[in-house]
Amino acid sequence: MGYPGKNTKSYDTPRHPWQAARMAEEVGHIKTYGLRNKREVWKAQTLLRNYRRSAMEMLAEITEGELTGHVKQKSDDILAKLKRYSILSPEGGLDDILALDARNFLDRRLQTQVYRQGFANTLRQARQFITHGHIAIESKKVTVPGYMVTKEEELKIEYYLNSPLKSESHVQRPAQIVQKEIAQIEEVQEDRRRGRGRRGGGGAGGRGRSGPGGANRGASGTAGKGSGNRSTGGTAGKGSGNRSTGGTAGKSSGNRSTGGTAGKSSGNRSTGGTAGKDSGNRSTDDSAGKDSGNRSTDDSAGKDTKISGEK
Repeated sequence: MGYPGKNTKSYDTPRHPWQAARMAEEVGHIKTYGLRNKREVWKAQTLLRNYRRSAMEMLAEITEGELTGHVKQKSDDILAKLKRYSILSPEGGLDDILALDARNFLDRRLQTQVYRQGFANTLRQARQFITHGHIAIESKKVTVPGYMVTKEEELKIEYYLNSPLKSESHVQRPAQIVQKEIAQIEEVQEDRRRGRGRRGGGGAGGRGRSGPGGANRGASGTAGKGSGNRSTGGTAGKGSGNRSTGGTAGKSSGNRSTGGTAGKSSGNRSTGGTAGKDSGNRSTDDSAGKDSGNRSTDDSAGKDTKISGEK
């Protein structure tokens, strides 16, 4: 417990609690640097504010004359400290302090350095590794995520000697996780290549629907069961070799329809009309009746085989 009458708080809270622009900036810092809460943002902003205040005091002294005595010593100490933490460039001066941002201080946190140097896969994981005692600087365990890392210590960050993460084969090491992700990607790509090769005969052809069987083809229509059926805007029925263009070709083999209907059995053909059952019937703009060999052109041909050939 500290002295009761002394203020030990290391940050200043905002003067106004509800400012949309400031609140959005604070949330952005939390997401970018994996911070726990806004207090860690306020600590960085307080550090920045203190250094800016000191720099403005030094610059005010310079306007009256050159810095001498303890004022010059204070100025040199401030510049040396910021350069040691790599917040200022080696050629930086007091004017450069006024151009700093809170992000310059957040970049020097141990949590940020552990993540950027590849000891963890995410900022949240970097924070967990630090608080659980897996990270060390110069072989000394450091468990404070907000520890400010100097330029010399930056290259001496490592896994703690007694940490399980010291082993390169640990599953949570970034290298192991990358190898696992690469293996998963290769497995998915292999599954996709295998899926492209699994194509069965008699699948959907064109825009229409093709039924079971081989070599069926449908374009805006339906090709039925059996082999060799073809449909363009109409329906080709069961059986082999049926063809339909805007009409319906019935069951069995060899039927053909163009804008009309060709009935059952083989060899029927219809162009704008209807060819009835059985084989060899042909119709152009009208109907040809049942049985074989009937033919009709703009009229009707009756039943039976002997009537076939009437025109």
